[in-house]
Amino acid sequence: MRTLKTSADNLLVLINDILDFNKIEAGKLDLEEASFSVKKLVSDIVNANTNGADDHQDKIFLDIDERLPDHLLGDSLRMGQVLNNLVSNAVKFTRKGTIKVKVALKELKTDSATIEFTIEDTGVGIEKKNLDSIFLPFMQASTSITRQYGGTGLGLAITKQILNVLNSDIEVQSELGEGSKFYFTLELKTSENVENNLTEEHPVEFDLKNKRILLVEDTLFNVFYATQLLEGWNASVEVAENGAVAVEMLQNGHSDLVLMDLQMPVMDGYTATRKIREFNKTIPIIALTASATSNVREKVIAVGMQDYITKPFNPDDFFIKLKRYLN
Repeated sequence: MRTLKTSADNLLVLINDILDFNKIEAGKLDLEEASFSVKKLVSDIVNANTNGADDHQDKIFLDIDERLPDHLLGDSLRMGQVLNNLVSNAVKFTRKGTIKVKVALKELKTDSATIEFTIEDTGVGIEKKNLDSIFLPFMQASTSITRQYGGTGLGLAITKQILNVLNSDIEVQSELGEGSKFYFTLELKTSENVENNLTEEHPVEFDLKNKRILLVEDTLFNVFYATQLLEGWNASVEVAENGAVAVEMLQNGHSDLVLMDLQMPVMDGYTATRKIREFNKTIPIIALTASATSNVREKVIAVGMQDYITKPFNPDDFFIKLKRYLN
């Protein structure tokens, strides 16, 4: 199972890299602006890479400036993607060495904070002549890198382009055989309206006892996966194979929350939500979607849904979102 999961994760990284690269090239990269904790984001990414560092007998250190505001506004998903690319690269190219991740507050204004992120390792390093080419798509420092370490050669290209969209750029200093240092600076708005973050302020108990969830989904695997999670958290789950069935079930019964797929035969999720809102204004409806573009987000809110979650979803994030609306 571990081997299968590793292979699936590697395939997912490859597919996501190619999709993200195409999206950026087409100018279709949509950025969110939501409140999040930079401290938690960086800590989570370092923790996620600790096993890989242990496998390479590396020591990984984290230094976060205590003066950082607790919450800032930005796209935590894309920032996490940038940071994870850099940290995982540092781990990947380092053996029996050290990786240092540093987050420093450079300037704090009334409405924004300027932060410098640095990822430094004692790994294989990069030849001076290759320092520019590593940021080109499908390029790595050498063919031996590809053979020995694998990868698509898209990670740093995507990192650079995401940072460009965020009005920043990636810098690198490196010596062959001595290690590498990647760093960038971001200016983020400060957040006044801080949402209650369950992962930070409350111990998360994965229990949805006595909660009735209506899952509106036509793909059998998605039904199986979501049902396994929800029933594992003690929720009671009913399944509707399309929007029309969901509308009828809610007219004749009770649920505490609806998980609504958007693209289904007979009646799609948008139409179903409009019909539900004609007789039930209060039940939380969360969209299940494979796309989180700004157009989809706007349509989801416009028809009366409270939120959305993208497929395939992370169980922890999924639970926290459910808990927020079920409370």
